[in-house]
Amino acid sequence: MRPALAEEPLAAKLRCEPARAPGRALCTLEISAAPERRLSWADALVLKTPGFARTLRARLAAKELGSPTRLTLALVLEAPGRGAVRVRARAVLCEQAGSKERCGPVTRDVEAELVATK
Repeated sequence: MRPALAEEPLAAKLRCEPARAPGRALCTLEISAAPERRLSWADALVLKTPGFARTLRARLAAKELGSPTRLTLALVLEAPGRGAVRVRARAVLCEQAGSKERCGPVTRDVEAELVATK
């Protein structure tokens, strides 16, 4: 059994830009590793969207890794409305443990409000 990584190794923020409906809205997920950690892999799963919005992709993969790593979620807005978008950020973080590197999975659920106006 691997030892767990130290607390709070991953930060995640989700922001959704206001948009007009019908149309398209963009939300940006920003994932950051703690300074002593290296982000080895990351993606995001869309867990919830409001009834007036559909996601174009339920899973977003990070093409480039850095700290922070940004992923853009596109939504189709079918009508005006206001509601929550919930995303699960998933990552594999690594840290030095003596002469070896120790890696492990980390997840963070984040939510942002999506506003679609007429």
